[in-house]
Amino acid sequence: MSRVWTLCKLFMKTSGFGESKNNSRAMALLVVLILGFGLGLPIINLMNSFYTMLEPIGQQGLLVGMVVTLNLSILFIFGIIYVMSTFYFSKDVEFLLPLPLKPEEITLGKFSTVLLYEYLTQMLTFLFPLAFFGIRSSSGVIYWIMMIILFILLPLLPLAMAAILDMVVMSFTSLGKRKELLKLFGGILAAFSGIFINIFITKSMNFMGDDMSKIVELMSMGNNSLVDKLAAAFPTAKSAVNMLLSKDILKVFTNLGIFLILTIAGMLIFMAAANLLYFKGALGGAEIASKRKNLTKSDFGRMTKKRSAFITYVGREIKNLVRTPVYLLNCVIINFMWPVFLIFPLLTGGNDNMGVTQILALIRNVSFNERMLVGIIIIGSAALLGIASMAPASSTAISREGNNAFFMKYIPLSYEMQLMAKMTAGIIVTYATFVFVFIAMIVLNFKLYFLIAFFITGNMAIILSNLIGVLVDASGPKLNWDNEAMAVKQNFRSFAASMGCAALAATIGIVLFNLNLSFTAAFIALVAVFATLIAILYLIMKKSISRWFENIN
Repeated sequence: MSRVWTLCKLFMKTSGFGESKNNSRAMALLVVLILGFGLGLPIINLMNSFYTMLEPIGQQGLLVGMVVTLNLSILFIFGIIYVMSTFYFSKDVEFLLPLPLKPEEITLGKFSTVLLYEYLTQMLTFLFPLAFFGIRSSSGVIYWIMMIILFILLPLLPLAMAAILDMVVMSFTSLGKRKELLKLFGGILAAFSGIFINIFITKSMNFMGDDMSKIVELMSMGNNSLVDKLAAAFPTAKSAVNMLLSKDILKVFTNLGIFLILTIAGMLIFMAAANLLYFKGALGGAEIASKRKNLTKSDFGRMTKKRSAFITYVGREIKNLVRTPVYLLNCVIINFMWPVFLIFPLLTGGNDNMGVTQILALIRNVSFNERMLVGIIIIGSAALLGIASMAPASSTAISREGNNAFFMKYIPLSYEMQLMAKMTAGIIVTYATFVFVFIAMIVLNFKLYFLIAFFITGNMAIILSNLIGVLVDASGPKLNWDNEAMAVKQNFRSFAASMGCAALAATIGIVLFNLNLSFTAAFIALVAVFATLIAILYLIMKKSISRWFENIN
């Protein structure tokens, strides 16, 4: 285990968590705490509203079931992407194998690295809401002990399941000559397979498919009778929820035992799968097929055609994002996962559930009053600001240059135009979510004035998100990396930019919504806030850009 711990520390240092000076580390910790509380307060406010609604009918424990089930789903989906980047797109396995290390030690070292990212995710999705629930419900010492135990152990099984799925898919990518293309295809297949499997698990509990009379009967029983129904969506969810809610010590430890058995079994299966499949899929990726082509006169003329330097730079950025597997998976494909995640449950509705046609008809018949429209445009625009930041195309724009970043000082294009080109490329690849939401609003027959207003605020939100990302990265890019995955998935500044956008989105949404504005006033306020922030950040960029680029070697 000592060598596993040494490997884990090595991976942490190469990921950027261990290479900063003490002052920088303290500043990074302070940023995380500020962002955590900035996002935690809206979560607590939402939890408080639900608790107040559910407490009179004795179903407040449903919140714990929702938090645990949602957290497991998030850990599973994000685990697929984290494992893919750390296990397969980081090209360090071939350097580690000659060392006196056992294969399982390398596997556990990488697993521990991914586990750290899952813990960072859990801080917001698990600790904040469950800590609030414990305080609001005046829970005893056992609740708090079980909460800490779950925080440590809960990610293990979903991460093991995600890793097994990745390894099964990627084990076939060692076949054939076009290994990089196959790895890319395998990564995309694993990511979308994870979404479909997660949705299937959730739908298999058939919570809303039950006869409504049964639901009403369960609600009338009180004593958190709906919790078991909700917690059936994931193998360890039910035992985890019972560990937190049960007042019986024997039942608490019985469920802890069940939880540990399932978790240990999952880890053992993961280790067996890793020994059988992991290195088969991870090795051999350096062999890439190539082809030669004689250029015709028309081909040469097309390739050397004069065009705008700005457009050429944007095209170069997009090609880099699309052609590099780890960039495509983490910066581009992730933007298409949100629409799939939202649409697929509707398209797979069974006979007992409302299908997409019935849901569309129901929403179309809803008469949206002004207060509802205000909420939709505020929350929708703020959500776009947060969601767009989760694809790190702009927040890794300089970092992706790596040791070649110095060339940015010598090409005949100003620093400002280079950053704007990188931001433009980021906007283009993060536009899928906005297009999906906007088309959905058209299908749902929103009024023309609302569509125009949302088109303006939504675009401004995406511009602001990408501007924040590119400025955060430019102020201190991660240029010292050995593989592309480190620039994208192991970049603290990218994480800070994403958390900052999420905190800003939550603040804007809560403040404006609670001002009880009219629709016109809400639209003007959103435009004013976004325009002001964009202008301030642009001025900061113009003032600081020369100093930032001087630090690039």
